[in-house]
Amino acid sequence: MKKTIVAVLATLMMTLMASGASAANSASFTITVPSNGTNPLYYDETGFIEKTGDSNVIYIGYQYVDIGVNEINRVAAFDLDSQRVSMNKWLSADGALYPYTSNSIAKGHHYTAAFCANSNYATKYGLDTVTITGRIRED
Repeated sequence: MKKTIVAVLATLMMTLMASGASAANSASFTITVPSNGTNPLYYDETGFIEKTGDSNVIYIGYQYVDIGVNEINRVAAFDLDSQRVSMNKWLSADGALYPYTSNSIAKGHHYTAAFCANSNYATKYGLDTVTITGRIRED
């Protein structure tokens, strides 16, 4: 009986240690963006991560709040320290986390997601703004 308890406790400890070691640095964000389809990129300064790992990858995913249409938008990994875009893509709002890989993504810098909403929200659907919620995490 003692051996069984020891084995269960050892397995539980190893599982907890492994899950803690793989826990990624992540943050949530919510931002309301004008749907003008032009620069500047808009970002939420409160939903950011500090890049602590050595890889040059971060992940960003987002979705809309309370609208039933889905256009692609320009989504950027934005370096809050340098106030520069590290990389950008045109992505759908499906909530999936997409990798952003760039040599300019550096350890010790703070990153958030920045958005430029598609102008179709204004022209096709009459929406002046869209509210976006999502998550950013490091590799």
